Amino acid sequence: KLHDGSSYEGNWKNDQYDGYGVRKFPNGYIYAGMFQNGRFYGHGRCDFPNGDSYEGDWIDGLMEGLGKYIHKVNGDIYEGMYLAGKRDGPGRYRHRNRRTDIVHYVNNKRMGEGVRWSKDGKKAWLLQGKEVMGKLSKESAIKLQDKICGSHIKILEDNLTLIYRPVHTPPRTSTTRY
Repeated sequence: KLHDGSSYEGNWKNDQYDGYGVRKFPNGYIYAGMFQNGRFYGHGRCDFPNGDSYEGDWIDGLMEGLGKYIHKVNGDIYEGMYLAGKRDGPGRYRHRNRRTDIVHYVNNKRMGEGVRWSKDGKKAWLLQGKEVMGKLSKESAIKLQDKICGSHIKILEDNLTLIYRPVHTPPRTSTTRY
């Protein structure tokens, strides 16, 4: 147990958490993953008291890079880019009903055009922010989706497979991924 009521089990360096570890906070947060200089850094998973979870990249204690956030209450899943703890960049938002939105976020807000796919992936609609603007052909939807995702993320035609192409790779204390 630590002075603030939390606990930590893992690697230390220079009297700080460094390398792989698990930190449990009194408010119910649990983080398991990489640390650097006492902060979440590299790949890790955080389980939140409300049942939500985030697994992905962290820099200086904040979600940054590619991550997957699961909303326990409604079952929605967001996979995409984060910057300074907020959704920022391209990503895929899968609703509980299996409808999928390919969108671009800026500072946690949907911005610009997006593509909404039906749960079977056969129909597509144009989005402006969260608003449905009209139907799209499959060809047009795929072109727009590729434009939204740019060089960061490639979403294959099944809308289930997401491939991340890092722009930069933060230095890590370990190459171990779990």
